[in-house]
Amino acid sequence: MLWDRRNFLKKSLILGGITGASFFINSRETLIAESKNNMDLSKDLVAIKGGEPEIMFDKAIKDLGGMSSFVRKGAEGCNKTQYRME
Repeated sequence: MLWDRRNFLKKSLILGGITGASFFINSRETLIAESKNNMDLSKDLVAIKGGEPEIMFDKAIKDLGGMSSFVRKGAEGCNKTQYRME
């Protein structure tokens, strides 16, 4: 079967309708992998803008829970930041 724009849009709308209907037919909790009550609310990404790279890095690590959340005490490691100037 040759796919043209009209056929693609028709099939996409049908599939989207089926997906949307299944979302409303089933309860929302069964479709979502993890309920909000069991979610870990710790951050996994922070964005720090405007400032010196060293200060921004320190603030970002502090906002993520400190270096101890990444490296055990007494362990050795290397930090590689990706800072780009345009």
